[in-house]
Amino acid sequence: MKIERIGHNKLKITLTCADLLSHGISLASFTPDSPKVQDFFYTIMQHAESELDFPIEEGRVLIEAMPLSSDNLVIFLTRPDTGAPAGIRRVRRRVKPVSPRPPKTVCYRFESFDDLCDLCHEWRYQGAESSLYSLRDTYYLTVAFPSGHPDEKFARSHLLEFAKPDPTVTDAYLEEYAVKICTGDAISSILRYF
Repeated sequence: MKIERIGHNKLKITLTCADLLSHGISLASFTPDSPKVQDFFYTIMQHAESELDFPIEEGRVLIEAMPLSSDNLVIFLTRPDTGAPAGIRRVRRRVKPVSPRPPKTVCYRFESFDDLCDLCHEWRYQGAESSLYSLRDTYYLTVAFPSGHPDEKFARSHLLEFAKPDPTVTDAYLEEYAVKICTGDAISSILRYF
């Protein structure tokens, strides 16, 4: 867990799945009405009060949580400057439900479009969702297999012959910054046109 003060009334907390699991919380169970999540927030707020001199008893706190990647979560604590009487501790929780990306989604980087076409012509695996993006003269293919897919291991090995997995790029990042070429079944679409 990493806590940073990013303003006189705002904190940024970066959490990993391991941080959440140490408190018995998973990304899937990260909901505002969960007692474990509420206890976890109180623990974070107590830590912020003692370690960063960020008193919370002076007023309300706005809590915003959002996924950063499939295994990271960022939480912003904002203390409004309301002038509430000292000694009153009112906490307002506003947590966006986190729906993590399917755990088997991986982003693969292709050095050339020809490599991507070669993969598609040799692809023999059914049931995977794939999306194609272009970002700075590089092609990215995201591939997600349903849980328990019988050919997943072989398909991922096959992908490695043509592309490199890129753990620094997430599908959410690609959605925001890359050009989306096709989604759903990109591999079949490429075969149809190339």
